[in-house]
Amino acid sequence: ERINIIKETFETVSSLYLELPPFLETVTNKMNEISTNINVDNDIQEFLNKNKTGAVPPAIIPYETNDLYCSLTGTTPKHTGGNIIEKDPNNLANPDSQNQNQDSSKEPADQEKNVDHLQTQLKELKQEIKDEVKSKKGLEKLVKYYANDPPAQQGAIEELEEQKKKVKHLKKKRNRLEKEINDILNPGSNNNSSMSDQNYEQEELQDNEGTAENLTLQIIDTVTALYDYDATNDTELSFREGDVLNITEKDESGWWFAVFAGKSGFVPKNYLDV
Repeated sequence: ERINIIKETFETVSSLYLELPPFLETVTNKMNEISTNINVDNDIQEFLNKNKTGAVPPAIIPYETNDLYCSLTGTTPKHTGGNIIEKDPNNLANPDSQNQNQDSSKEPADQEKNVDHLQTQLKELKQEIKDEVKSKKGLEKLVKYYANDPPAQQGAIEELEEQKKKVKHLKKKRNRLEKEINDILNPGSNNNSSMSDQNYEQEELQDNEGTAENLTLQIIDTVTALYDYDATNDTELSFREGDVLNITEKDESGWWFAVFAGKSGFVPKNYLDV
């Protein structure tokens, strides 16, 4: 049985090989016929006729002479076509005039879009500044609250300084945006610029008030304790009924910061005669 299978296989393979030459010859003849009938020029022209858009090519860009180069070398510049435009000597002497002419040629609609985009950026930036200033004030409170814990206070001071740098950077960015918008809306005006500088200097003074050296405990109120209170952790302050406490910070949470008997900490507002 095995020999019969081998025999049949050989016969099948042999018959296939006998059929291949005529098939290959037919395919080869067909390929030669197709390649002979190809006309390159006609095919390219036919493709162009079917796919041309009818667009008109742009005009040749005018050539601008380089007056300085010509005067130094005594040569005439070569150009491929188009009219030669002589450069305006006034523009050569004052290159800023070119930029002014380009700016003045901008469409009002483009300027409005640019201003709208800048004002959107400014609005988002002001909100970011507001949030970061709020965080800065929170860190200023922490510096005060950790008065009895020097290691924790030092950590709060370092965080405060980093936050101040971040706020300062954002405010400078805001001032640049305001100046850019003003220059577009009021070209040649320096009034708003000087006002922006004054506002920046005033903000600098306010920021400096928040330095670690200036974060001393300022007494803003004096109250009497209504009940005894025992602190539950290191950040709170114990007191007894009738004790007089100096309040340095009032928080909306109901926990105020107080100083008493040389110590400081949080106290519950509802235990005080306010």
